[in-house]
This record gives sequence, structure tokens and C-alpha cells, in this order.
Amino acid sequence: MLVTHVAFQTGQYDASVRGTFLARLDCGVALFFVLSGFLLSRPFLSRMARNAVLPHVGFYAWKRMLRIVPVYVLAVVLVLALMPPSRGPFWPHWAENLTMTTIYTSHDLPQGLTQMWSLATEVAFYAALPVLMLVVARTACRRGWNPLPILGILLALCAVNLTWLTTVDLGSHRSLWLPAFLSWFSAGIALAVISVDVAQPDPHRWSKAVARLGTTPLSCFVLAGAIIMIASTPLAGPTFGEIPTTAEAIVKNLLYTAFAVFLVLPGAFGDPNAPVLRAIAWSPLRYLGRISYGLFCIHLLVLYAVFKARGIEFFTGHFIEVLVLTTIGSVAAAALIHVAVETPVDRLRRFGRPKTEAATTPHATAIIT
Repeated sequence: MLVTHVAFQTGQYDASVRGTFLARLDCGVALFFVLSGFLLSRPFLSRMARNAVLPHVGFYAWKRMLRIVPVYVLAVVLVLALMPPSRGPFWPHWAENLTMTTIYTSHDLPQGLTQMWSLATEVAFYAALPVLMLVVARTACRRGWNPLPILGILLALCAVNLTWLTTVDLGSHRSLWLPAFLSWFSAGIALAVISVDVAQPDPHRWSKAVARLGTTPLSCFVLAGAIIMIASTPLAGPTFGEIPTTAEAIVKNLLYTAFAVFLVLPGAFGDPNAPVLRAIAWSPLRYLGRISYGLFCIHLLVLYAVFKARGIEFFTGHFIEVLVLTTIGSVAAAALIHVAVETPVDRLRRFGRPKTEAATTPHATAIIT
């Protein structure tokens, strides 16, 4: 996302980028949504399989709030206070941005916060997930663990997604709402269903087949690369900002779903000691993962500061210079936010933990909580 924004603001996002995988760096949103579906649904599904009480919704909401809100509010205040093009009256400008509701109005996200549409959609998923898991528990798993009805519910959500894309104006804010991305979240939940099923005494054959595919990370990554190259063709529609046709939007949605699934599969089922996965788990990359939320929230403000500090006009080139300076500045700012905000706030989680909540967290869910 950082590279895409730098390329666009320096005027380098033109015909030279179209038709290459660089034109589809927004596929990172699909990866994030699939990961969220997998990691956040797995504790619920694991307890369904054990016929145990579902995770405490209040504690779940408390953790999500602490993870998202403090850094988000900090980023919004900094952008609206320090970027003149983004300033506006408190109502509705500040109120909508502080409450993450701009995508539900007729107003546009201000410069410096345009990436926050995906966070607003993510938060909508956070709110919907406990309800969905309760429905699954009381219907598909009412008589015990059975992954097939759960997958049927997820397929229905995918159908809602595709129907939404055929009925809404793809140039409107409604194309950014949760229903437009249910297939991505559902794919992640489906992977969580499979990961829980393969841990059962008698897993389904198709669950074991998917899990085996995840033990071949190189194959999964090659397939993901092939899919994103296909998505870089005109099949998936325009590359940046332009409104796609309904068919193009559906093709892009499905290709991105497959791309993200193949990337997540090795992490869900692969051997952590495999060379490829050990390389991905390199400590500097893990650190970038820990500060990635702050990086996501603050990088456009840093980009704006780089333009001002270097006296560079927007859309006038200097791509490499701006990219290097923005990357360094964004990582430094995100590291500071991690130390000054995220780490202290994280200590507050224990105050919301109910006595019935397990003290340990499954390994698969630890990287998002």
C-alpha cells in the first residue's frame, strides 16, 4: 500500500505500471481480510468443536478496541491537525473520521486518511463476527461439530458478496462496505474451519487434502504469484481509481480471494521449520509485522511531510527518493508509536479478561491479538 501511494502521488502510477503485478498491490487488503477471518474466527470454532462455551464477547470487543482505537485516533488527530488539505469543521468532518463512519456518508475520506476505508470495513467485520459465530453454533453445530453446514453458510455469504457487487454503484461508498468483501473474510473463516477439522479424531478427507496443500509452501506461493499475474491483465479491470464493470469487479474479487488463500495456507498448515517459512519468520520481518498497524495508519502523513520537507510538488516524479524517505520515516514513526502507544495500551488487556477465559492463546491466534 505504501508503494502504491508513493507511485500515485509522484505521478509514476501510469501506463508503465499497468499490466504488471505492481498495479495490483491493493491485493494486500484481501490478504489482510482473509487473515482476519482465519485468526479471529478460529477461537470460536475451536470451542464449538470441543462443545465448550464460546469466547466472552465483551473481552473480545475489549481486545479489538484496544488494538485498533488508540493508534487510529492518534493518526486521525495528527492528520487533521497537521495536513492543511485535510482540515475541516468539527462536525461532520472530525466526528466522522474519529468514529470511522465516513464510508457510510456522502463525504470522502480526507487526504492522509484515504487508506482507512479498509479499517472501517474491518471493524464492521469485528462487530459481525460474534453474531455469525453464534448463528453457526446454534445451527450448523447444534448437534456437534460438523464443518459441512458451516461451509454452506460461508458459501451463502460469498453469494451475498457477489450479489452486492452486481447491485450497488461501484463508484459509490457502498462498494467499500462489508458486504462487498464477505468472500475474503469467508475464505479465512473456511480455512479456520479446516484447521479445526483436521485436529479432530476423524477429519474429513477434503480437510486433510487442503491441509496437505498447505505443507507445500513453495507451490502455494507460485500459485499465488500466477493468480496475481492473471489479475494484472484487463480481466480484473482498471488498476487504480477507475470504476470497474460488474464483471471485472467480480473477477477481481474472486482472483484476490484465491491469491490470499494460497498465501495463508502455508502459515495455517505448513511446517514452521520449512526453509521458506523460516525465511518469512526472520526476526526483522516479524518486527515489521508487530509495527505494521502503526505503519498502515501513519504512512500517508509521513509521505506528505516528505513532499513538504523536500520541496517536491505532487505528481512531479522523484519516485525513488520519495519512496526511500517515506519508507524510512514511516518505519521510524511506526516504531515510536509501537513503543509509546501500542505497548502500554496492550497491558490494559488483562483488566478486561473474564475469569472464565483461558489464560493461554492458541499459537495460530497469537499473531493478531
